[in-house]
Amino acid sequence: MQVHFTTGNPALGADHLHRGSIHLTQAPQSVDERDYGQALPDSNLRRATVALVGVPSRFVPTDVVELLAPFRNSVREIRIFRHAEPPRLPPSLCIVTIACSSKQNATEIYGRLHGTTHQQYRLAMAFVAQVEWQSRPAPPPDGLCVVCLDRLDVSYHVVLTTACDHSFHAACLGRWSDAPCPVCRYLHASLASQATHCATCALGSEEQKSSEERRDLWVCVVCGFAGCSSGNPSSSSHIRDHYDATKHAYAVSVTSQLVWDFGGRNYVHRLVMDGESIDSADAQEHRKLEGLALEYTQLLRSQLARQRDVYEQRLAARAGGVVDAAAEARVVDLKAEVRALERRAARDRKRLEATESDLKFLEEVSSALEGDAAAR
Repeated sequence: MQVHFTTGNPALGADHLHRGSIHLTQAPQSVDERDYGQALPDSNLRRATVALVGVPSRFVPTDVVELLAPFRNSVREIRIFRHAEPPRLPPSLCIVTIACSSKQNATEIYGRLHGTTHQQYRLAMAFVAQVEWQSRPAPPPDGLCVVCLDRLDVSYHVVLTTACDHSFHAACLGRWSDAPCPVCRYLHASLASQATHCATCALGSEEQKSSEERRDLWVCVVCGFAGCSSGNPSSSSHIRDHYDATKHAYAVSVTSQLVWDFGGRNYVHRLVMDGESIDSADAQEHRKLEGLALEYTQLLRSQLARQRDVYEQRLAARAGGVVDAAAEARVVDLKAEVRALERRAARDRKRLEATESDLKFLEEVSSALEGDAAAR
């Protein structure tokens, strides 16, 4: 099976997009211990790699990091690709390649994850035979993770490359939550809005751009049904027909992310005031601000957690009467200095005693000489 993919941030222009294809194979019927038991070197291009196929965009990258956390000692690199052939493989679904340290580890991951369920999503896996690039993205210029500023070395850390072609330590990006990419602010969750199609007429985001009649796409909040409408969703439309059939009252706009209440015939999104919706430009700007606020919140939370750990260690040391390492080193140095001074004082005392003894002897000799002189 061949899956075409694309990577890069579309907001940066076509020059930053890279395309290629991934050749997938089925799992081996049997495992040969000689073949799958040896760890392959980094330079070996036949290193075992497996792939998660059809991963929803809402799962990347944080849920993927959480899913693969038990295998962190077996995984070296994780890379996220966007599907490039809708509607058979819509771009709202991603493919995640997982490069392992050995074929045995790859087979173990395949056996433990394939066919299982993760957050109501059934995992589908395959083995990667080859990855072909039409234009390959350049590696990081400095080879550092921008979150922790440590080297991106697969020998010590699991390296994760996002769909926008930026690489990080998987553990660092896992703590970044669902905030945009720390480098280019690319948001993986936005893939879903690019690939939603009306379930009735198959109108998608690309078709509505070229259509003479402006039609918006809506997704039912209750069951996930996608339907289109022209203007007000309460007018005759496919999303309205869905409401009439199911009485699911809430639908969210794919374009503006506003929520419409069919029962109350009004928007219920918190940005809407006095029953009037905001325009798409303001909604897009607000989503960017929300992303920045979430990113700042995660950064502030991590820094506060570090400060809390530092102060808790200090309080525990003070309560237990234990000083820190620097203070202990200072105490050791002072004790050594005291011992050196004591040895020096002992030597000086011996010299003083010897000098006093010599002085007493000289005084006795002087007294004897004076007596002899007086007797003559």
